[in-house]
Amino acid sequence: MAAQQYTAYAEALRRAHAISIGLGLEEKILPSSKVSKKGLVFFHISDMQVIYRDFKASNILLDGNYNTKISDFVLAKLGPSEGNSHVTTRVKGTYGYATPEYIATGNLYVKSDVYGFGVVLLEMLSGLPVLDYKQPIGRRDLVV
Repeated sequence: MAAQQYTAYAEALRRAHAISIGLGLEEKILPSSKVSKKGLVFFHISDMQVIYRDFKASNILLDGNYNTKISDFVLAKLGPSEGNSHVTTRVKGTYGYATPEYIATGNLYVKSDVYGFGVVLLEMLSGLPVLDYKQPIGRRDLVV
């Protein structure tokens, strides 16, 4: 029942892609700013760091007042142990939001979530989808 009061941020982004609906830049960036302060930062500065591993627009829930909640922690992973810079794991997550080094090596860093956050911001600011298969190869990825 609680989930009914939230809209997936991805849906809000789809609506906001048409600037003509009246959402200005401030209204589009505000929800992500709240997510970064209340969500990802909390995971990264706690004693037991958690790497979310699948930060993307569709995992951000948004209510009518632009309050946000991060959802879907299925792929979350404990961060590196003391003295280590990363965790090596099987690559999981959503293509387009995962860091290129994680995809290539399986090395997962706390900063990997920051990359996903940046992709969400770029998606919001550009109004373009992360992946667009209607484009020719080489132009399908928003982040190249």
